[in-house]
Amino acid sequence: MLWFDEDDLRWRAGNRSYVRGTGYVSSVEDLCWSPKEVTATAQGTDTYQVRLSNHGGLLSGECSCPWGQEGNFCKHCVAVGLVAINGAPSRPPAPKAANLKGARPKPAKRSAPEPEPPAPDAGPVAQDVADLRASLEGLEKATLIDLLMELAERDQTAGRLLSLRTNAVDPDPAALSALVDGLKRTRRLSDVALTKWCRAADDALRTLDTFAAGHPAAVRPLYQRALRHLTAPDFDGRPDSGLVVVREVVDRAVDGLVATCRATPPDPVEFARWLADVQVRSSRFPGFSVGPFAEVLGAEGLASYWQRLSDLEENASSAAGPGAWLRRRAIFRLREAYLIDVVKNVDRLVEFYADDLSLPERYVRIGATLRAAGRCDEAIAWLQRGMAEAPWGRKSICDLLVAVYAETGRLKEAARARLDNFTRDPDEYNYRKLLEAAEAIDAVTFARAQAMTMLRERAKHGGANGADPLVRILVAIDEIDEAWAAAQVFGCSDECKFLLARNRAKHHPGDAIPIYTQEVDNAIARMDREGYETAARLLVQLRDLHQRAGSDFGVYLDHVKSTHRRKGALMERLADARL
Repeated sequence: MLWFDEDDLRWRAGNRSYVRGTGYVSSVEDLCWSPKEVTATAQGTDTYQVRLSNHGGLLSGECSCPWGQEGNFCKHCVAVGLVAINGAPSRPPAPKAANLKGARPKPAKRSAPEPEPPAPDAGPVAQDVADLRASLEGLEKATLIDLLMELAERDQTAGRLLSLRTNAVDPDPAALSALVDGLKRTRRLSDVALTKWCRAADDALRTLDTFAAGHPAAVRPLYQRALRHLTAPDFDGRPDSGLVVVREVVDRAVDGLVATCRATPPDPVEFARWLADVQVRSSRFPGFSVGPFAEVLGAEGLASYWQRLSDLEENASSAAGPGAWLRRRAIFRLREAYLIDVVKNVDRLVEFYADDLSLPERYVRIGATLRAAGRCDEAIAWLQRGMAEAPWGRKSICDLLVAVYAETGRLKEAARARLDNFTRDPDEYNYRKLLEAAEAIDAVTFARAQAMTMLRERAKHGGANGADPLVRILVAIDEIDEAWAAAQVFGCSDECKFLLARNRAKHHPGDAIPIYTQEVDNAIARMDREGYETAARLLVQLRDLHQRAGSDFGVYLDHVKSTHRRKGALMERLADARL
């Protein structure tokens, strides 16, 4: 489960950005999440990188858009959050990259999403189709012909398809080209448009399949053109359903192209360059890989393919911006797939990953590759190296290292690795993982004592915010009184104080009031609409706290209004909140 919900998104973004963000849900792509972090891209005037982070149960967001670069929780952050809420599974997937940092997710109740109504004009369901086939099979030939002619007269598309498929001996190149080019997209697709587009793609591919066996040389370029249209990067579908449908269509087009290439082999060098270019351009379709084309390309084509990817990577390395980053990632994945699917050499793949160890995920990929090959000692050595050398992203490395230790029966070493990682990065996720590893060797009490001793030493000597990890972990394990006491002794950051106040307020509303009051002042000091909306929401909560504490909220509210009476936008927000 995620650590945030829709109320948290509205809280952080403000009403205006939240509402705008709901309109960008369909622009979210490449969603990855863990209990500590959600990452994705969002399409706007450019492709923006979005990261939602869990800071002790509090939601924060970063986006590469201009508004996000100014430190604001923008509409793209809202969109990514909404997609994650509606699409995240009950448990996170194993981290795939070093930027997926783990942490205990905040339990939250989610209602099951309502089933979507079928798109208009979606056609008969499977049982209806079966019944229709049975009825048609019972008709006389003349009656069936009359029905088909009537359908052709009423529907131009159906007429064109009937004309093409009943003339399989002599295909019409112009008509086939028009059918394929009808798949070209010039705008983003709504759900209804996507349904119709997928049906058109099915019609086009079925028609090409009709002529493929008898005219492979003529049909092969049409399959290539269809693939370019099908994998165009402007596709805009929901991550949970739209892309799945399109990927199925892409797979069918790949199968058709491979078959025609085998029947009439293309020039391997030219085809390899075409394939690499289309794959890099269509990086959202990882199933569209070089593997199925390996036999067609042969040694010469495969060498050309690898060289083309290398050239494209060199060009992308000198470019800047989110688009260039996505391009480099696509090329990396294609080169990786080439080594896995075609070369099939573990040492070559390890060498490829080790070529750039600036990204901690590379240590994870090396460890996973060696582990899958049964070379666990080598995997452990590489993962230990990653723990020592990686400046960040050690959670994923440690997770895999501990898994390999456990598989080889080295449970004490697994617990030691968890303790070392917690010492370097003391947060809730690493604390829980430390206790989990300690439980396997019956050392939970010792591990907990070691962790708390280290946290208190860090709080004592770690500077202004040195107590933050101690306070956050105590809050996470529901030791609120102890966390409060630690904050009074050692101090902590404003963000950590507010986290503590939100939990303290349940039983001690009076203790939380001063901290909420400071948050109101901070929100008003932003001098913008979103800050004023935040202040209004906090004041509503403060009213409840004052009532529960038996203090006079009206006096405080009058002071706020008097002090900031010239801030018209703030007064409007307070009026909207009925304050």
